[in-house]
Amino acid sequence: MHPQHRFRAVLAICLAPSSISPVGLSLAKPLSTPDQGVAKAPVVSLRPFWPSLPDIEGKLRTVTVVKVCGITNAGDARVAAEVGTDAVGLVFAESPRRVGVEEARRICLALPENVLRVGVFVNSKPKEVLGIAREVGLDLAQLHGDETPEGVTAVREGGVKVMKALRVRDPASLEALDEYEADLFLLDAYSEKARGGTGKRFDWGLAKSLRGRDNIVISGGLGPENVREAVELFEPYGVDASSSLEDEPGRKNDERVRRFVLAARD
Repeated sequence: MHPQHRFRAVLAICLAPSSISPVGLSLAKPLSTPDQGVAKAPVVSLRPFWPSLPDIEGKLRTVTVVKVCGITNAGDARVAAEVGTDAVGLVFAESPRRVGVEEARRICLALPENVLRVGVFVNSKPKEVLGIAREVGLDLAQLHGDETPEGVTAVREGGVKVMKALRVRDPASLEALDEYEADLFLLDAYSEKARGGTGKRFDWGLAKSLRGRDNIVISGGLGPENVREAVELFEPYGVDASSSLEDEPGRKNDERVRRFVLAARD
């Protein structure tokens, strides 16, 4: 199925009635008019694809969502899906793991329908993010730069869910949680040299107050050896890894991917 057709199918499924109440990843509120020239599409929920979030009283036990980022080829994508990965990340920013639109489409076509396609962008204009999302068939945009709250809102109003990355350096780094209307927040390590994929851990103590929040994804230096510790400390919505699962930049190690998924859900 062509990615655009798959994306329309996703929209149809997501808009179908559901008995599950929308907690956390609710439909986006209409805010302002999107950028001129960008067609406004319905903003939809990811809930039919990702494990259920807690109910309003937190009684429902969640399954930690696992994302493997920096996928550069269909073979690695298939392996990630086969071992139970919930989402794969495709990097469209400057990186040794960067993929072009055509390769990204091939990767997406190789994935089963129940695996989310996440596009990683750094300081791209909302119109560019939305254009790539529609061409490739992305379900979620991970904005990993210095995007403004208005930029995040524009992407969401364009019909694509947003995971805003926050690079944690000090307590002030987390103040942005209240500034953005994002669907999810990814906490990553701060580095002056790179935007993600550094293999560095941030100071978990700075974010321990976020334990149990249903819109937090933990990243930065996670691997099979320590992801369980992160899950137990934060009880996050999800976990994300890239460089720790590689033989070399852009080439995943099948066994480490498998162990990462198993450890996250042990």
